[in-house]
Amino acid sequence: NDGFSSGPLILASVPGLSLSASGAVPVTDLARSLDADAPIQLLHAGTGEPQLIWAETDSYAPEASTLMIRVATNLEAGQRYIVVLRNLLEGPGGPLEPSGAFKIFQEQIPSEIDAFESRREHMEALFTALDGFGSERDSLYLTWDFTVASRQNTTGRAVHMRDTALAL
Repeated sequence: NDGFSSGPLILASVPGLSLSASGAVPVTDLARSLDADAPIQLLHAGTGEPQLIWAETDSYAPEASTLMIRVATNLEAGQRYIVVLRNLLEGPGGPLEPSGAFKIFQEQIPSEIDAFESRREHMEALFTALDGFGSERDSLYLTWDFTVASRQNTTGRAVHMRDTALAL
């Protein structure tokens, strides 16, 4: 396998998040997800183009603090995307603070943990890309990227079976 689904459900644990106070895009107003200042975004990593998404929390387990980001249209096969969570609020409590693990990257704190240091160059590249797309690193709560599976990966086996069956 060479990537994730073209129609992924993107999940993150965000304790204390208030979607309404943060201004997160609901399913009833998808166009707002294309706004440059949207607090939750999915950006094409090469172009910075925002994708149509909406955000909601898991209504079956609200205590789990699970943020669910849903794509409104399938993503392009073989392309890389960046998830952006920024300027998030916990309602009356004010801004949410990023985790200590994320702050190690965000604030460029040296670490003696090999797992962190092996990711530092990649995280710096993400911060640089996001800065170019208008998201400053100090506004971020969390960010990560992923690649969508290639068309060959998602359809290759089925096409091979079809072609084999039709050749009989």
